[in-house]
Amino acid sequence: MSSVRSSSTSNTYGWMRGLSGLREWLRPRTIDNLVENAHVIFNRHFEKTVAVNRNSIEDDNIGIYATDFAMMGDATARLPEELVWGLLAAGFTLNGFDGVPFFSTTHPVVLADGTSGTYANTDGGGGVRWYLFCDDRPLRPLV
Repeated sequence: MSSVRSSSTSNTYGWMRGLSGLREWLRPRTIDNLVENAHVIFNRHFEKTVAVNRNSIEDDNIGIYATDFAMMGDATARLPEELVWGLLAAGFTLNGFDGVPFFSTTHPVVLADGTSGTYANTDGGGGVRWYLFCDDRPLRPLV
């Protein structure tokens, strides 16, 4: 998983809306009107504090403290993924930056002619949910 370092209370993620794919150049150019968008994510803070007698650590001749501390480190490293997977599971009910759930058939957009429309990133079905990610592109599928 790629990560973004934060040196402030929040990170702003920007993108350009309206960038379409390539087409064969047979007639006059078609100009895409790009629109800037941004979403701000405020940092959250997490902690785990444990009390351990110093002598117990120094006298740990069977390694239980070292193992427990290694497990705490592993849990810390896994936290970002666990947060993302939890949000993914809530993606059909939790509203996103545009006011509708992350997975929706009614995401608002401005169409090429300037009118309002919607787009879908799901078929809205009620079957078993599964996800396919392409994570080798410059833009990651989830933040």
